Order: sequence, then C-alpha cells, then structure tokens
Amino acid sequence: DPLHDRVVRILLADGVVTREEVEHAWMRWLRRLRDGEEYPLWRELLNTPDVDIEAIFEIVAMTYAFRRVHISVPGTMALAAHLGPRITDAQWNTLIENLVVPVLEPGQRLEAIRRVPCATFDPTNPDVRRLVASLNLPGIELCYAPAADIIQVITEAFPEKKYLLGPL
Repeated sequence: DPLHDRVVRILLADGVVTREEVEHAWMRWLRRLRDGEEYPLWRELLNTPDVDIEAIFEIVAMTYAFRRVHISVPGTMALAAHLGPRITDAQWNTLIENLVVPVLEPGQRLEAIRRVPCATFDPTNPDVRRLVASLNLPGIELCYAPAADIIQVITEAFPEKKYLLGPL
C-alpha cells in the first residue's frame, strides 16, 4: 500500500501530488522492486511529469528532521577559504557536481561555528551522506537548502567552478 510511506501521505495531504500520480508511481516502483532496485516510493514520484520536485525534496527533508539553512554567500566564501587546506580541489569539484556545499548562514560568524552546515537539496541520499563523510571533517551537519539556493551560492562564491554544474 503506497500510504505506508509517510512522505507520500504528507505529499498527498499537502496537495503536492495527486492520488493518480501516486498510483502510477506505485506501479513503476513495484516493477523496479521486482528487478532488485530498492528505494523509497517518494523517490519514484520524482520521475512523475509535472510534479514539484523541489517541494518533494523540502517535505522529505522536513519529515526526516533535516534543518533548513539559509545561505550567506560572503560567509560561505569565508568558510571555503577556511576549509581550503582540508578539502582538496577534486573533493570541491565532486561536492559542487552533486550540489553539496559547506555554508554559513546570514549572521553566522566563522569563529563561532561549532558544526559546519553542509547544504544539499537531497540530504537523505546515501551517496550524499557518503560524500560528506569522506571529507573527514569534524562536526559536519547535513542540512537542506533548495537546489536553486545552492546553485546560486556556487555561481556567486565559486564562479570558476560553475562549469561543473553543466548547462543550467
């Protein structure tokens, strides 16, 4: 039953998806499960035409208690300079390609942070979690930010790396 997925129940209740979209996604999801793929039903809804993908990611992040961050471009630039010796250029490239960025929020001071907020639009993605863990930085907090906000900070704070985003 698709309603066993609490994210799907919330998406339906909030009007982000329709019952028909859920039923079609459920059928596709069952076929993929039989083929050996395992992932939550809500991820299959991302393959549904005309759904609000950003709304789905936001609801997922809130459902799983990931904090929503607002991003300060100057603060993020200062944090990147501070982390520079600890994160290789190849690691930065991989982070940016995956829309994952260590950030500072407006009003947050570099010297006052205890945990480094790491913004992503998909904090439940196991690949993102592994990528962030591979940095071996103490005190990283995986947080949610809309993809558009992350793309904006990348283009403003790392203009030399925006080519990694591909065509926008």
